[in-house]
Amino acid sequence: MKQILCVSILLITLSLFSQIPEYEFIIEPIDIIENFFDYMPGSYCGLPIQVEEDGSVYIVFHGRETAASTRREYYAFINANGNLSNIGLIGTDDIHEGYAGIDLDPITCDPMIAFHCNSDPLTADLEVVFSFDLLHFGQPGLWITPYAIFEDDTPSANMPTDEFIWPEVHIGPSPIPDKRRVYVIGKNSDVCPLNGTPSENILIGFFDFNVNDLHQQVEFDFTYRTIPLLDEWHMGDPEWVRPNLSCSVSDDGQIAFMGYIQADFEFGNLTDQIIVLHNDSYGEGDFEFYFQESHYNVWYPGTTGELYFAPYLCSHQNSIFHDDNSKISFLGTMNLLIEPSSWYPDLPAMYTKVYSFDIPTQEFSFYDLYLEGTNPADDTPMIPWDLDEDGIVDSIGPNGDPVYPEGWPIYFYDSNVAYHEGNFKITKNDENGW
Repeated sequence: MKQILCVSILLITLSLFSQIPEYEFIIEPIDIIENFFDYMPGSYCGLPIQVEEDGSVYIVFHGRETAASTRREYYAFINANGNLSNIGLIGTDDIHEGYAGIDLDPITCDPMIAFHCNSDPLTADLEVVFSFDLLHFGQPGLWITPYAIFEDDTPSANMPTDEFIWPEVHIGPSPIPDKRRVYVIGKNSDVCPLNGTPSENILIGFFDFNVNDLHQQVEFDFTYRTIPLLDEWHMGDPEWVRPNLSCSVSDDGQIAFMGYIQADFEFGNLTDQIIVLHNDSYGEGDFEFYFQESHYNVWYPGTTGELYFAPYLCSHQNSIFHDDNSKISFLGTMNLLIEPSSWYPDLPAMYTKVYSFDIPTQEFSFYDLYLEGTNPADDTPMIPWDLDEDGIVDSIGPNGDPVYPEGWPIYFYDSNVAYHEGNFKITKNDENGW
């Protein structure tokens, strides 16, 4: 499969059940590399594409150049004219690598990345390694040798089997004058020790740096912390909660995690919740926890059992601060489910929403991105078989079932792999307020 610039944007937009929308390329797509490993080429919850101030583009991705070669971590640099300027490997060791997070230093535009690999041949565990490219020296590709920052002896709050991988990288301001703070976020691939089910708590590593640290090519001495509430969930207190979260960092010292939870117990009033963990002290001190029920009962003629919409199968999403850092949002879905909290495969009804949290008011909301109703911001899910919102089925098919626009914003229809293949990303344009 050819990796091409903008392919991920098209995959988000297209649906198997919808017509191809109108689209326009400002710069025509270009081939980067022939890749024999195309699953989730960037990080699960980060943007693998970053844009420099001059319009040039930095990309990190994993791939195999042949069907039998090792999966490696690559970078590509596309200049402001849309031409592929550089492409190459980041590390020098022929080891299995992948799932890189990337962000750009706002002062030098140097990219900083982290990805996981097995850098220690004496263990079977994966480590997260870190590197940066001295782009401000004049050309891309001047990577320092990647070094491990998350490994077996990295401090964490729980079990010796913890393995924090799938990193995100974010750069924001530092409480130390004339420095910036880089955050590396890892999710725990180890299961809950009480019941053997996934419950990904989070490890945060952060370091304050300046240009001299980059010039000297020092290995950053990260400080580590976890979030106590997520640690409790991972340890099975209460019985089982699986958070599906992504990180965002503002330019005024805030860091937040936003997403949704899955659970098999009564958490608050219901098990379907949109949640935020928010910190306004550069990641130090407490994270405030906010949540809201996200379980919306819907009517469907002739159905036995309770049908409802809730966030589901949108676990590979990023999140952003916007509106002068007063709001946090992520792009996800609401899926049609049937009690007790199970997939309803006979009705392919998965529709995209933008979920938001207003920090000053501590209020949650969502926007019907598709399907869009009369008032897409009214916090009521659009009912696909009642598009005119009159409480009556719009159209009945020959077999007596409602006819409605189906939704499946994943590039092929297979509910068994939808969790792994779903990939939802959102960004913003500060200049235009988009």
